Amino acid sequence: MRGEPVRVTVTARCRLDHGLRAYAEEKLERLGRHVSQLHEVRLTLDGDQRHIPAFRAEAVVHLQHTQVAARVEGGSQREAVDRLVDKLDRLILRRKERVTAHKGRAPAGADPAEPRARRAEVNGTPGPPSGAGAGGLAAIPRRRVRLRPMSMEDAVEEFSARADASFIYLDEDGGQVCVLTRRRNGDLELVIADLG
Repeated sequence: MRGEPVRVTVTARCRLDHGLRAYAEEKLERLGRHVSQLHEVRLTLDGDQRHIPAFRAEAVVHLQHTQVAARVEGGSQREAVDRLVDKLDRLILRRKERVTAHKGRAPAGADPAEPRARRAEVNGTPGPPSGAGAGGLAAIPRRRVRLRPMSMEDAVEEFSARADASFIYLDEDGGQVCVLTRRRNGDLELVIADLG
């Protein structure tokens, strides 16, 4: 375990079996293998021969900024301690997974020790992470285009007046996004975007 040893307190409200206190302390100290910020564990054992099962174990585990509590019953004191440690183990792992999922993980294939790449801005518009791709996608110039509804004839006329390689517009009849491009032989090509 990393860091300071875990403080384990065992309180009994009944007569303890021989060696049970040391057994419980040893089992509970092993909970620290999942989290490094395990500060203290308080175990309370209770026994009543008139109830079935006869023994009950309760524990409160103090982690960094939170507490995890569990209560179990068993036919013997050792069984109650074993069940309690198993339950606490599951609760601590579940909490650790929730915290990890909440904070996020490194992307697949990335080294978790390296800081994540920041997103580059081109002309005030966020782009992909800097250095992404073979040619560096952050170096690709970007621009915003306002889509205006127009007929295909008006779009062809406006596109012909420009020197751009493509022209994007909204079809006034169907409201579809259309792209006019010029082929290598000089002919125009109309691409209609399928947004569904």
